[in-house]
Amino acid sequence: LYKSTYQKNAFTKNKIYKMTTLSALKSVHLEQRQKEYDPSFTHLMQLTLGEGFLSFGGTSLIDKIFSGVDLEGKKILDVGCGLGGPLRYLAEKHRVDIIGVDIEPDVIFEAQQIHFEKPLKGTLSFQVIENGNYPFANEFFDIIFGKESWLHIENKPIFFKTLYPLLKPGGRLMCTDWMHADPIYSEDMKRFLIIDGLTFHLTTTEEYKDALASAGFKHITFEDISTDMIKEFKEVYLRHFDELGEQIKERYGWETYYMILHSWLLQRVVFEKGEILVNIFHALK
Repeated sequence: LYKSTYQKNAFTKNKIYKMTTLSALKSVHLEQRQKEYDPSFTHLMQLTLGEGFLSFGGTSLIDKIFSGVDLEGKKILDVGCGLGGPLRYLAEKHRVDIIGVDIEPDVIFEAQQIHFEKPLKGTLSFQVIENGNYPFANEFFDIIFGKESWLHIENKPIFFKTLYPLLKPGGRLMCTDWMHADPIYSEDMKRFLIIDGLTFHLTTTEEYKDALASAGFKHITFEDISTDMIKEFKEVYLRHFDELGEQIKERYGWETYYMILHSWLLQRVVFEKGEILVNIFHALK
């Protein structure tokens, strides 16, 4: 989650503006989207989080999200799939049909390369979508999934209303996402947002639940897993002083290395202060 201000650094040859998201409200020009992700950025995130992963929690969080849910034979849509690491993990373990969609052509291409010809029990495919237009029939999916990618979507009620028709009756929406505890941000929170250079549209937990309910979802439940995330932030931060840090310095240089350390430290601070929360949400159609 980094955007360097040092234009001379190889890491910032192309500016990084924000994580993979789907916009339900506005069109983003294709050529501009292709500039938003630099291969150096995705490589760095995978160095830190594992192959195909651009967000936290790893496979243990995937297991937690889907705990108790029968996935055999299910059709799953991942909206804002990024590099698709979570999806490959599911397709390795279960006989599922999974489609990952994203607005980033370069990211989808990289996901296809990463997971090409991997042995799977289920099926896994990726495709680019534009302008929030989903090329799927209504009531096609059993599950719609998102992993820390919807926190960048500004109008969540409209976004959830767009997803609702794609689910079969009785289908599930399942996600992890970040919430803010209060829309009035501390100086630490403001510095974190500035150094990351990403576009966040956070809500409170209650606002998130209301957005789901306004789209028609029922039986909305959530679990706060912020404590787990704080533990992981600490572990990742400390890894930057070991082999991981040496790899980053060698590939990206000292300036980027110190900027990354600063970003991780600020993330730890705002999570430990409870300004950002991480929730698992489940909802039914």
